[in-house]
Amino acid sequence: MRRRTMFAMPARRRGPRGGYNFAVMAYGSSVSALPIEKFFFDTCTSVYSQTLANDQTRDGPSSFGNFSQGYFAGGYTGSPTTQVTRYSFGADTIVLASTMANGTGRYSAGFGHLNVGYSTLNGFSGKYTFANDVTASATTLGYSAQLLAAISGQDYGVVAGGYSSLSNTDRYRYSNDTRAAATALGAGRYGLSGMSGPIFGVFVCGYNLSIFPTGTDEYNHATGTRTSGTAIDSTDQPQGGGGVADVHAGRQCGGGVSTSGTVQVYHWSTSSVTFGSNRLSFARRYAGHVSGCAPHLSTIAPV
Repeated sequence: MRRRTMFAMPARRRGPRGGYNFAVMAYGSSVSALPIEKFFFDTCTSVYSQTLANDQTRDGPSSFGNFSQGYFAGGYTGSPTTQVTRYSFGADTIVLASTMANGTGRYSAGFGHLNVGYSTLNGFSGKYTFANDVTASATTLGYSAQLLAAISGQDYGVVAGGYSSLSNTDRYRYSNDTRAAATALGAGRYGLSGMSGPIFGVFVCGYNLSIFPTGTDEYNHATGTRTSGTAIDSTDQPQGGGGVADVHAGRQCGGGVSTSGTVQVYHWSTSSVTFGSNRLSFARRYAGHVSGCAPHLSTIAPV
């Protein structure tokens, strides 16, 4: 169902170290021509921004981006698609971009760095160069899965989990497009979310065929080491939610079998978890989520 009410938003709300102080959610399962939803980190509020250009249902796209642009890659439109749409944080516009060479379809995962983004699905990966919208196949992962998640660091991305209840992880190095197996998740799961902080990223939520795990997995960006993090509340069964973040905290947004739109906040400095002060306007599942203030790039961010 389409919401037609529009909200006037400030043209530029800058994050604390460059970028923009909001995330963007688009597409997702059981939605058609849904407007873009903007989630503001400072107030934990979400609003509808605009109706998507090139309207189509796209279930389960991957997403990646940098300080100026976010990308939604692939998904399912009745059949798998390789199409990429590009969102400009400054202009608040979304347009068709290129097509991925590999690694897209339904329930793929995305990660990336300042200049490149990656999408992966069923072991295959594709690489997207932001400067010229050039795409190419990338190194195949060490395991095959859908419904997986990823986090992004400055030099490495980590892909984790997937159907059915996998605990596998792969650590991907951007500079030479190589991968190596990383420490397994504490519990296998699929439909999980990844949130990327300045020092580490965290995998949360998901489902493992019998329960909704509350345990979390923190991965240090520089070393790839894993530690158990603070448990997440699973009351709303947030399978298929999205992870967005700024330099202060990650946010697990939406998903689940309910329509509550719950937001849980994972604080980077203390590894503590609180509930957001507000809820999403629409609790999407398997949507694309991109952060306008990329915390894993904070040390090289424009100011």
